[in-house]
Amino acid sequence: MFLITLPNIPPAIFTQFGHAIFGGSILLSVPLFFSSSEQSIIFLFLSFGALSRLADMGFLNLVIIYSSQSCESRSKDSLPALKFYTFKHHVRKLSSIFPLIFLFGCLVMFFKQDFPNYLIEWSLYVLAISSTFSINYFLSFHEGAFDLRLAHIFRGSYFALSGILFFLFSYLNFSILSLGLSLFVSSFLIFSLLFYRGILKIERTFGLTVPSFHDEFIQLSRKTFFSWLGGYVGTHGLITASYLLINPFFSGLLGLTFNIFIFIQNLSNIFLVSVIPKVSYLASTNTCHSLRYTKIALTKSLITYIILVAVFFAFYFNLPSEFTQRLLGVDNILFIAIAFLGSIATYSFSIFVRAFKIEPFAVMSLTTAFIAVVSMTAIASFSLDYALAGFALASCVSFVWTYLIFLKYRQSYA
Repeated sequence: MFLITLPNIPPAIFTQFGHAIFGGSILLSVPLFFSSSEQSIIFLFLSFGALSRLADMGFLNLVIIYSSQSCESRSKDSLPALKFYTFKHHVRKLSSIFPLIFLFGCLVMFFKQDFPNYLIEWSLYVLAISSTFSINYFLSFHEGAFDLRLAHIFRGSYFALSGILFFLFSYLNFSILSLGLSLFVSSFLIFSLLFYRGILKIERTFGLTVPSFHDEFIQLSRKTFFSWLGGYVGTHGLITASYLLINPFFSGLLGLTFNIFIFIQNLSNIFLVSVIPKVSYLASTNTCHSLRYTKIALTKSLITYIILVAVFFAFYFNLPSEFTQRLLGVDNILFIAIAFLGSIATYSFSIFVRAFKIEPFAVMSLTTAFIAVVSMTAIASFSLDYALAGFALASCVSFVWTYLIFLKYRQSYA
C-alpha cells in the first residue's frame, strides 16, 4: 500500500501568495482601467509607500529574531515584556516616520504640480500604509514567538483581500483612490480578526524585567536603518528618482516593469523568508545547520526565480502591443532580471549574517544605492534603452560585497 504525503509547504507561501494577488491585481488593473498619466501616479504612490521601510528598516526582522530566540531558549516568561518593549518602539516609528512620508510625497508632487489633484488620494494611502506597518508588527512578533503559519496566513489574507478590492474599486472607476481605499478597508477587517484572536493584546509589564538587550537592540536598529535605507533607494527609490530626474512617462514604465519583478521576487523568496526564524534560532545553537538551511533555501529560491522569469519572457513576447507599450523594452528588462537575481542571493547571505545579531551592511547598502541612482541617471541621458544597466551594476557590486562579508562571518562563527 502506497501512502501519498503532501510536501512540507513553506509557511511564507501564504504571505507571498497574498503579495502575488495584490501585485497581480495592480499589474492587471493599471493597463485596463488607468491612463498613462494615472499609471505614473499609481507607481509613484507605490514608490513613496515603500518609504514605510523607514519605519521598518530591519525593525520587524529584529522583532522576529528576538521573539523567536526568547521563545526557543525557554525564556517565555520574558515574552510579554519583550512585546511591550517592541510595541513602544513600533508606536514611536508610527508617529514619526509616516508624517514625514506624507510631507515628502506632498513636496515631490508640489514640485511637479500634481499636489492639488491628488491630496485626498495621497492622504488616504499614507493612512493605509501606516496600518499595514502596524499589522506587520503584530504578525512579526506572533510569527517569531508563537505561530509562524498563522502569522503568514493572516498577512497573506491582508494582501490578497487588498488586491481583490483594488481590482474591484478600479473597475468601478474609483481611479487613484482605489489604491489607498483597498488597503484601508482590508486593514480594518484584518485588525478586527487580530483583535478577536488576541494577537493585539499588550500587557503593561512594569513588574517584569526585560532581558538586558536594550543597548544591543538600539544599536542594531540604527545600523539596520541605514542598510535598509540603501536598499530602498537602490530599488523603489529609482522610480522616484526617474520621476524627478528623467521624466514621469519613463517612471510609469519603470514602475510597472519593476513591480512585475518585485512580484516574481516575492514568489521566489518564499523559501528564504520561511527559514528566518529557524536560521536565527540555530545561529545560537548550531551554526553549521543554520548555514545549511540558508543554502538549501537559496537554491530553491534561485531555481524558482529563473523559472518564473522564463515564464514572464514567454508571455512578454506574445502580449498585445497595448500591454507591452506600458512596459520597458527588452534590453532594460534583461538588466532588471539580472539585478533581481543578484538581490535574491544577497538577501540569503544577509539572513545568515544577521542571525548573529550583527548588521555590517550599512556602508555597502548606501554605496550601492548611490551607484544605482547616479549610473541610471547618467546612462539615461545617453540612452533610455540601457538606463537600468546602472541598476544591474549596483546589484552585482552589492552581491560581491555581501558575499565577502558573509565569508568573513562564516569563518568567525562556523
